Amino acid sequence: MQDLNYPWLINIKKQLGKMVQSKKIPHALLLVGQEGLGKQALANTLAQRLLCLSPNDNGACGICTACHLYQQQHHPDYRSLGDNANISIDDIREIIDFLAKASHQSANRVVVITADHLTVNCANALLKILEEPPNQTYFILIAKQLSAILPTIRSRCFIVNVSVPSVQDAITWLKQQRPEESLDKLIWQLKVAGGAPLKAQNIAPQALEQSLNMLERLLYAENLLICYQEEAQNWLLSDTTDALYLLYYWLTELIRYVTTGVTVFSDRTERFTQLAHLSAKSLFAFMNHVLDAIQVLNASGVNKQLLLEALFYEWHALRSS
Repeated sequence: MQDLNYPWLINIKKQLGKMVQSKKIPHALLLVGQEGLGKQALANTLAQRLLCLSPNDNGACGICTACHLYQQQHHPDYRSLGDNANISIDDIREIIDFLAKASHQSANRVVVITADHLTVNCANALLKILEEPPNQTYFILIAKQLSAILPTIRSRCFIVNVSVPSVQDAITWLKQQRPEESLDKLIWQLKVAGGAPLKAQNIAPQALEQSLNMLERLLYAENLLICYQEEAQNWLLSDTTDALYLLYYWLTELIRYVTTGVTVFSDRTERFTQLAHLSAKSLFAFMNHVLDAIQVLNASGVNKQLLLEALFYEWHALRSS
């Protein structure tokens, strides 16, 4: 298969490539992994390989009629669902009608489905196709979490786990994409992105700097009790989830520094020293509350302002203890 320029996908690409070459590729695959790991690009590359009229050892040839049609998003034997919106039952019915017809350009037909938000009705309709798939039809499902996919769907798919790369591999790749960025900034970006290189790459340096400044104001304010309400409003004007993730990973590094005297962030050593008197136990408890806030932040009916105010007040109490 063609090179995606994502080193952490090398082993998966080799595995899938061997399956295609030996004609042992399952009729349904489920690519599972968090956002920012290249699952969509992997699915696209595999789809083009399955539709190519003259594939080679490296994957799709890139020059045949089928490849040109695929690259122009006009291939008649290819369908994609759920890229930018939820999937409706009508979308599934359209896929059923599509598969009931003979193929056009290629012997194979490929359907790629972003399956995170499949409703139960849609999943049940899809299951009927997966149970008795037409010949030379391949489904590539993509999901962030395996638990979000119904067990009946999972049981019909070959599951491919797309894992987060090591920090070293991710940073090496990010440094190639952003050679002008300092190592500390790249590590911060990767931490905020949960270790996912592509998501880290999409974090604008200005946005990261803004989040770091907000974090500094929150963590080191001399009179936090007076300003925490205003700070909560400021956080709501930014990407609040990313800012909370930044706080969460900052706390993991502070705990590392408190317990070992070491941190990967050389530019933050002096700031960590100012809070080194805090106990690891109390920091762990607060870090868990930050994680709880991240998980409920976007739930319906949640008052985000009050949620952040409570969190910031807790930090004030922790610092004052």
